[in-house]
Amino acid sequence: PIRLTVQLADSRLLPLGRVDVEPDLTHWLPGEVITTQHLFNMSANLTGPLAVQLEVKLTDETGMPVPVSTMAGKSLDAVVGRFTIAPPVWPDPDESGAQNVEADWQGGIKLGGYRVSPMQARPGVSIQVDLFWQTSQPITQNYVVFIHLVDETGQIKAQNDSLPLVGAYPTMWWLPGKIVEDTHPLILPTDLPPGTYRLVVGLYEAESMARLPRQTGQDTLLLEKHYLVAK
Repeated sequence: PIRLTVQLADSRLLPLGRVDVEPDLTHWLPGEVITTQHLFNMSANLTGPLAVQLEVKLTDETGMPVPVSTMAGKSLDAVVGRFTIAPPVWPDPDESGAQNVEADWQGGIKLGGYRVSPMQARPGVSIQVDLFWQTSQPITQNYVVFIHLVDETGQIKAQNDSLPLVGAYPTMWWLPGKIVEDTHPLILPTDLPPGTYRLVVGLYEAESMARLPRQTGQDTLLLEKHYLVAK
C-alpha cells in the first residue's frame, strides 16, 4: 500500500490545498507510465501575483516517506514544480501615477517606476513606497529589496528590508516581461529631526546578503533627493 500526497503551498509555505489518495498498484506494470489527475479548488480571495509550489510525496503503510530518486539514483526534492497565480491585470506604472525611472540591475532586473506617499510626513508616521519591477530573464536567486531613508551625511534613519510582496512573490518566481508592483511601508522614528532626506533602494541576495550590483556598478538607486519631514 502506498499513499500519494499532492499539495499546494505558497512560497511562505502557507497551505493552499492538499489531496491524499491510495492508488491501486495491483495493475501497474514495470516500466509503465501512470498518469494521475488531482483537482484543487483555489480560494476566490487569493490575490495575485502569488508564488505557488507543487509538492508530491509518497508514504508507505506505516506513514514513513518513500525515498524518491531519478533512474540514476539521485535524490529528488518533494517540490516538483513552481507556478504563478497571476493577477486579473498586471500593473502598469504609467496608469498608476508612478514616477518613471530607468534603472537596471545585473541579472535582468529593472526598476521602471516608483511612487511615494505622502511626499511630506511627520515623525512617527508610516510612508509607503511602491516599486514597479520587471525582469527580462528567469531569476535563479531570491533577492531582498531594501528601502533606506538617509540624511545628508548618509546615515540611515529608517529602513524596510523584505522579500517582494512580503514574501508572497519572491524574485525566483518572477515571469519575464511582467511588471511586479511591490509595496514597502517605511515607519519614521518618533524622534526624527525635521529636514530633507533621501530615499534609496537596492537588492541583496537573501542568504549571503551580498548586494546585487546595478549595470552602472553602483548597488543602490536614489529615488528621492528631497523627502521632507515636517515638525
